[in-house]
Amino acid sequence: MDTTEATFDGTEGRVLYHRWAPVGPPARIVLVVHGYAEHGGRYAHVAEALTTRGSVVYAEDHIGHGRSDGERALITDFEHVVEDLHTLAGIARAEHPGLPLLLVGHSMGGLLSARFAQRWPDEVAGVGFCGAVIGDWTWARDVLAEPELPHVDYDPLAISRDPAAGAAYAGDPLVYHGQYKRGLLEAEVVALDRYARDNDRLTMPVALFHGTSDPFVPYERSLQAVRDMPTDDVAIHIYEDGRHEVLNDSNRDEVIGHLADWLDEVAPA
Repeated sequence: MDTTEATFDGTEGRVLYHRWAPVGPPARIVLVVHGYAEHGGRYAHVAEALTTRGSVVYAEDHIGHGRSDGERALITDFEHVVEDLHTLAGIARAEHPGLPLLLVGHSMGGLLSARFAQRWPDEVAGVGFCGAVIGDWTWARDVLAEPELPHVDYDPLAISRDPAAGAAYAGDPLVYHGQYKRGLLEAEVVALDRYARDNDRLTMPVALFHGTSDPFVPYERSLQAVRDMPTDDVAIHIYEDGRHEVLNDSNRDEVIGHLADWLDEVAPA
């Protein structure tokens, strides 16, 4: 696997991105879209597995996240991030013309992936949702009604049943561990409303990967959201007792294998 990093000028500043390429010619482009407070570099192990199956993988650090510009953990307009992702997709297509593009989004990244697919449905061959914030997810609305916003102080076992994965998250200096920011939560509510408005555009193949013990995003709501999409090509993988980060959970090899199989089915070599 060949690993590189580069930057581009995004909507609100410099955006860093990662590229992981297979040894041979790739069969598809996979854009991994990270969640709130984290960064694209946390998905190197996913990219390593996917490149062995013929994918070239790209992942940005969203504005306000990782090593990209912006105030930490603040996104005031999700559409700006979606446009940055579209810029990255353009870079990937220029480097690998003619290949199908698929998105894989975790948590907040699932909402961003859905918005990308809704805005440019003809450019997207499929979307994979991992513990995704989609559908009737009311947490942000509920928290905004409180007088004080909570801190990002997660129990490591809520992230993953693997203690090492939880410790790595807690100790990662590029992961934000401060207080939620009102501007981001307000922007997330707006993005969820836009998602609901444009649901009829999600006609491409989709897949859901979600744990039943995810304390942040109830799997039942994401499952219903996928079932409400107007596509007849749906793959559903629900993991008993799985936590929020299914790609970092104790059964991550199983989950990543299911993801790789789905990518092969939707965009075969």
